[in-house]
Amino acid sequence: MVATRTTDVLIVGAGPTGLCASLLLSQQGIAHVLIERGEDVLQAPAAHVINTRTMEIFAQLGLPVEELYGLNRHPNAHKISWLATLQSPVLGEFDLLANPQSLAQMMASSNQHTTNISQHMLEQYLLEKARSFECADIRYGARWLGFVDDAMLVSAVAQSSDQANLHVHAKYLLAADGASSAVAKALNIRRTGPEAIATFINFSCAVDINKAVGGDDTGQPVNPNLLLWLLDPDLMGTVIVHDPKQLSVFMKLVSDDTTSADDYDDKETQALLSKVFGTDFQLQHKSLWRMTAQVAERFRHQHVFLVGDSAHRFPPTGGLGLNTGVGDVHNLVWKLAACLRDPQQQPLLETYEQERRPIALRSTDVSVNNNRKMEEVLFALGLDPSKAQLLQKIMSSALIRAMPKSAQKRIRAILVAPVRRRLALAAEDGSQGQAIRERTAKAIDDQEEHFNTIGLQLGSVYEPNVAIRASTEQMRQAEVSTYDPVACIGARLPHVALTPATDVTSTLDLLDYSRYTVLVNGLAEFDHHKLQTFGQAIKVLRLDDDLLLADRKTIEAAYELGAGEWLLVRPDGIIADRSAATV
Repeated sequence: MVATRTTDVLIVGAGPTGLCASLLLSQQGIAHVLIERGEDVLQAPAAHVINTRTMEIFAQLGLPVEELYGLNRHPNAHKISWLATLQSPVLGEFDLLANPQSLAQMMASSNQHTTNISQHMLEQYLLEKARSFECADIRYGARWLGFVDDAMLVSAVAQSSDQANLHVHAKYLLAADGASSAVAKALNIRRTGPEAIATFINFSCAVDINKAVGGDDTGQPVNPNLLLWLLDPDLMGTVIVHDPKQLSVFMKLVSDDTTSADDYDDKETQALLSKVFGTDFQLQHKSLWRMTAQVAERFRHQHVFLVGDSAHRFPPTGGLGLNTGVGDVHNLVWKLAACLRDPQQQPLLETYEQERRPIALRSTDVSVNNNRKMEEVLFALGLDPSKAQLLQKIMSSALIRAMPKSAQKRIRAILVAPVRRRLALAAEDGSQGQAIRERTAKAIDDQEEHFNTIGLQLGSVYEPNVAIRASTEQMRQAEVSTYDPVACIGARLPHVALTPATDVTSTLDLLDYSRYTVLVNGLAEFDHHKLQTFGQAIKVLRLDDDLLLADRKTIEAAYELGAGEWLLVRPDGIIADRSAATV
């Protein structure tokens, strides 16, 4: 028996991007079906950095941000360390709190801030919120099989875990089905960029990181590390601390010919993780993944849109992947809402790819560059990152594996000895060790763009299109780690802190995702109904109204609004137009 469902939007994939799309659609009252092939949220952490811009979007969604910040199980994390093993001396570290100038800039740029939330916890939270809306039909255990025909509606078929088929007829389809997107493959949308930069196995473990680093649970302070790069040749990977008392992930670099996490059998896995964490841990999940840097050649095919990892895949160096996906649907959904209300607004949908693909390309470049710059730390320690996978390739070769175990151990010891000597030298107290550590510290200081992307998050500017008026001002590419809050056309409306008389603490809180906003400095001589808003309602805010009067001078200066001047802000917080070319 085949069931049929007709709806406005079909979302394929219930990761953070798909669930955020569901919430945005529900906020607009748009009926939709979300299908996810998994039976439930996968209880294994993946991404963890939820950046400032994403928190702003969640706030605009009406999500209680304090609840979200409360999901951070490691709020005191502020250090990234490089060391041979968890039990050995730290050879270098990056402290997220060490640069007061950067901290001040980040605090001044928004009323939200970056936090760390394990992806599975974020997904569970978003799912609970998404299921609370009647217009959302969310189905887990439903696998997308393909398109049915080429009708005006997007007709697709999905299969549930009990083998029952569901035909869904939708006006639009959002492909949020991840890096191996079946939707993108069905549409023959190619990706450009390297398919495999490196290969890793993630081992998610229940472990107290304090004990693993040689501490105990009797009054020891919580370990402040978020990331720990392990450099011993038997380990070569990164520990990501999601919850210092309960959950850490060891991301192990493996050879590119590794095809499955099961290439590490139970015995090998136990031996490896014992070297990392000691004896007191429990493996919860393991999976293989390949680091890539690819962007789809197109983000749209007729009424089908690629969002999130189906459109772009970045190295994790910078934490941009999940956040860029949330930005994609925040950019897209209000445009879908406008077109669902008035099909004559279809040209607006062309701006999704025009605006988001350049963001994806820039984020890819930044992530790849961050990954490459990490090699500078290894060079500073006297290590050669190009040989990181060589040991495993040699030891897994047919010739070596045919040798007796005793011979394999001797060969391995010979191969790893030079690396361990260099690591031991770097840890020495003498002048030579100190010189190596000073050189390493300089290389680590140069990793700022890896851990601070505030400029990229908030300062990117969309180029002119039908939804952004052309300006005579020269387009400026945003700096990665430095944010210049300028209210130019195509930019995110800068945050201005408001006098805390109400719950509204920022000019960002004044924006409404269901309509455009016009900020007017006093009585402006113009008819706001003539502005291009694609049939969307307009909310008019005057700086001389009681709500903003106390902060009028501050807003005037921040947005360079003279008397009678105005600026027009889209539902997604992007400045679409302004009355004078003063910026």
